[in-house]
Amino acid sequence: MTTVHVTDPPRRIANYAAANGVALLRGTRASVEALAAVSMWHPFGNKDLDPHEAIDLSDLLHPGALSEHLSAEIMERYGIPMADRRLAEGPDEAIKAAQELGFPVVVKMNGPAHKASVGGVALGLNSAEEVSVATQAFGGSVLVAQEIAAGPEVICGMTRDPHYGPVIAVGIGGRYAEALSLTATSLAPITHDQAVRLVGKAPGLAKLANEETFDAIVYTALVLSRLAVDHPSIVEADINPLILGPNGAVAVDALVVCEHLSADG
Repeated sequence: MTTVHVTDPPRRIANYAAANGVALLRGTRASVEALAAVSMWHPFGNKDLDPHEAIDLSDLLHPGALSEHLSAEIMERYGIPMADRRLAEGPDEAIKAAQELGFPVVVKMNGPAHKASVGGVALGLNSAEEVSVATQAFGGSVLVAQEIAAGPEVICGMTRDPHYGPVIAVGIGGRYAEALSLTATSLAPITHDQAVRLVGKAPGLAKLANEETFDAIVYTALVLSRLAVDHPSIVEADINPLILGPNGAVAVDALVVCEHLSADG
């Protein structure tokens, strides 16, 4: 069902759609896009997938939300460039890690998923003393990472919907990106061509990227699709943000969540 109303549809139409389990699209643009998507749909087979081998993650996966350190390792095994980092226990190890990486560095809590919102990230540390102070403030193990130069930020994610299966989302990063509908989504698995269309569909994203960074975003979307197919125990995988630079993109944070371990490891 569709309506020309882009705000709240007439109650009679909304009630009819809800009572009959029918999708209700708001506005002619959404309707035409839906028809175009349906016209291109076909049953997915192995021949549609880009050739790849499943990567063994049996030593990394465990039930629940993984630490950033483990989540980043998973992304790296699948070829996603991550900011160089070290896991450190206490100020002395953190200082040594910072000196190996070169200043400035970032020190982060290694545990919680949304570290910035709980004050668990210290940016722009330029000395051993600053690293020591941040490490002591956070307590426990910390992640010391290379600080990546500022640039356009992109979010890429996969979530496993209980009804529709894995869904891939990409879009411009930032605190309000999802709330402002700045992302585009697609059911997984996706092919390379579908990943290109997905990235191109995200509002404003193509304008931020050059050829190299556009390809990097496409590859990241493909990786998340492959993770969903290769490892059914992964119910969520996020890269936020992926920072775009002149010659490519680097991920500076990752989160992987597992429901349970299965035969795939």
